[in-house]
Amino acid sequence: MSRPSIIVTGLSPDRRNTNSRIRTAVTEGAKESGLFSSVDQKAIEVVTASDDIASDIVFAVGGGAEDTVQFEQLYRKAKAAGATVVFWTHEDPYEFDLNHRLLDYCDWFLTNERSALPYYESPRTGWLPLGADQSFAREVIPFRNREIDMFFCGYGYPLRLHILERIVASPAQNFNLAIFGPNLEETLGRYASERRLSTAEMAETCAHSRLTLNIGRDLDIANNRFNIIPETPGPRTFDVALSGAPQIMFDDGVDIDHFYERGKEILMFDNAGEIEGHIKALQEDPDLGERIARAAKERTEREHLYSHRVTKMMEIIGTGG
Repeated sequence: MSRPSIIVTGLSPDRRNTNSRIRTAVTEGAKESGLFSSVDQKAIEVVTASDDIASDIVFAVGGGAEDTVQFEQLYRKAKAAGATVVFWTHEDPYEFDLNHRLLDYCDWFLTNERSALPYYESPRTGWLPLGADQSFAREVIPFRNREIDMFFCGYGYPLRLHILERIVASPAQNFNLAIFGPNLEETLGRYASERRLSTAEMAETCAHSRLTLNIGRDLDIANNRFNIIPETPGPRTFDVALSGAPQIMFDDGVDIDHFYERGKEILMFDNAGEIEGHIKALQEDPDLGERIARAAKERTEREHLYSHRVTKMMEIIGTGG
């Protein structure tokens, strides 16, 4: 059986797509999978404007909230060229009410969120969690050489601010904390910086931290229809693991056990007070931190790269090898 060709594109224009690096990571994963005769990457506005779609598979990755994208036009062009159209949203359940309308414009619809899958009520849907961006890959730095006790980077959603406030008000403030992200400084003061980190800066900071804090998003854009509760970890979980950093994740119902083993590949916490104890433990036992970091990195390399996700996508749509 000959290998198909694939074009990886987005679900929103690049001018509005703040997560275009995920599309690039998926493209690299498609190349690494070895499943395709050719792999191309183009912005959605370029694909919809083209006269011909010369690929067997159109794989559109992103969020479908942008209502100016001509999804019907894209679908018609692809079908005229004999291509299979696959949409993969990475914004469920937060944009479910908008993503649901995309079912009419693709052959297969994949959601990043397992808890959202039953609500699509279509046999042409599947669950495909996000994965690790290879640009985050770093060597595991010895813990004795790590200068940051705890690192956090992300937008200041309410739950994140609630937990971070308690961390900086606790004895944990005496550790070397590195906290970055929009909407944090007003609440956290001198403990936080509004500066946005590049992907490379993010990966390097993770690699030089004894512990990286992982708190999920809790702000819906369009999730009123069923009020779906997320249970699948986001891409940050896999990226951090690939960087060689132990991470501590807020145990808010996320099904982490499907991906990493608690205590050996990832740490969990129920309240901010537990974080101080984990930081102390990693300071006092550097070998423990290195074991967790290596185990998480190795698990990610075995199971959670985008080459694995693309391979799974091909199995779902039934054209994989």
